[in-house]
Amino acid sequence: MDKTVQIKLANLNIMLTSGEERVYQFLQDYISESDDRQALRENKTERIDIVCSPTQCDIKKEIEKADEPISQSYAEIICIYRKLAEQLPYFEKFVCHGAAISYKGNGYIFIAPSNTGKSTHIKLWKDVL
Repeated sequence: MDKTVQIKLANLNIMLTSGEERVYQFLQDYISESDDRQALRENKTERIDIVCSPTQCDIKKEIEKADEPISQSYAEIICIYRKLAEQLPYFEKFVCHGAAISYKGNGYIFIAPSNTGKSTHIKLWKDVL
């Protein structure tokens, strides 16, 4: 059964609907106090900046174009990531896949595909700093 929650990300309120429990586990640190669909519909929450509800068609497309077999819930997480990535620029924000470190008051982010060593690189920096 689909469930709707409000998440807070990059100071934006995002209404998200999914039927996959793994999606909510993945986003649990971002879920706002209001996760009641009726309250969201009646606008008893803060403003909603983005509505993100991947369709079964969206999810099927992600599964079909994956290089290797992926689960329904993982495909839905990819759909959410893609939909947010498309909408965030309208709010002068963006999303990227990377690992970050703070050094002398500055932030540095290493951006690269998965499994290329970003986190390992960060760990090595921490070991020498």
